[in-house]
Amino acid sequence: MLDRDRFLSSKGYSILLIDLQAHGESEDERIPLGLKECESVKAAVRFLQRTKNGVPIGLIGSSLGGASALLEDISAEIRFLILEAVFRILEALFEIVWSKEFLNS
Repeated sequence: MLDRDRFLSSKGYSILLIDLQAHGESEDERIPLGLKECESVKAAVRFLQRTKNGVPIGLIGSSLGGASALLEDISAEIRFLILEAVFRILEALFEIVWSKEFLNS
């Protein structure tokens, strides 16, 4: 993801990288199954709206980060989305995580 961010930055885009809880370099091991990730993405969008004064916002997200970017209450404010390996319906993700974490133990 960093290579893509460097490329976009070289083309004049401002970049804000967030590391969701229990993903990437984050130290927390508890996966909140989409609840806190959605709030983190919303908070990042609100931060950009406050600090960038009307500059168009785009989101790039993989897996749960991408699913969090599909939130209906922020999607109208986003100029573009680049999504990879995304669960469109978070319930499908919950079923997979639940079965791996709890049913196969």
